[in-house]
Amino acid sequence: MTTEERIAGGLLGVATGDALGATLEFMSPEAIAETYGVHREIAGGGSFRWRPGQGTDDSDLTWAVARAYLDGPFSLDRVAEGFLEWYRGGPRDIGGATAAALARLADTGDPRSSGETGERSCGNGSLMRCIPTALVRADASVRRRELAEISAVTHAHRCCVDSCVAYGEIVARLLEGDGPTEAVAAAGELDLDD
Repeated sequence: MTTEERIAGGLLGVATGDALGATLEFMSPEAIAETYGVHREIAGGGSFRWRPGQGTDDSDLTWAVARAYLDGPFSLDRVAEGFLEWYRGGPRDIGGATAAALARLADTGDPRSSGETGERSCGNGSLMRCIPTALVRADASVRRRELAEISAVTHAHRCCVDSCVAYGEIVARLLEGDGPTEAVAAAGELDLDD
C-alpha cells in the first residue's frame, strides 16, 4: 500500500467511522445492544436525526484541519479560522468544551488561549481531528507540536493534549508500515512530560 493510499484510507476511515457512530451518539452500551445488537450499518438517525452517511462535528472539524494543511504551511490561525467558520454556521452537534472554547476564540481571536485547562473540559473532542496532522507530518517533533497546538484550541487540558500526541504517534507509525502492536507500543514509550 502506498503512502497516498494510507492517507486516503485514514481520512475515509474517519468519515466512515463517524457516519457509523453518529447513529449511536449519547446512547449507553446497554441501549445500543438492546436496540441494535451489534451496530454495523450506516443508518443515520440517532439523537440528531443524521442522514445515512452524514458526518458529525468530528468529521467537520477534521476537514477543517485537513483544509488548513492544504492551504499552505501550517498555521494555527488558519486552523482556528476553519473551526470558527464551522462554529458560526450553527452546527447541530457541538460538545460543551468545544462550544465554550470557540465562543472564547470568537471573542478574543487568540487560538492559543481559547481552550480550557480544567478537568471539566477534559473530553475527547480534540482527539477526533488528529488524523490530518498525523498523516502529513513525518517529522515527529513537528507532528507532536502541531497536534498539541491544535488540541489546545478547544481542549487544553494536559490529558487531552497528550492523548492527541499519542494517537498521532500511533497513526504515523501505522502509516510507516508498523503493525498495530508496534504502533501502540511506540506511543506508550513517548515522554509526554516536556
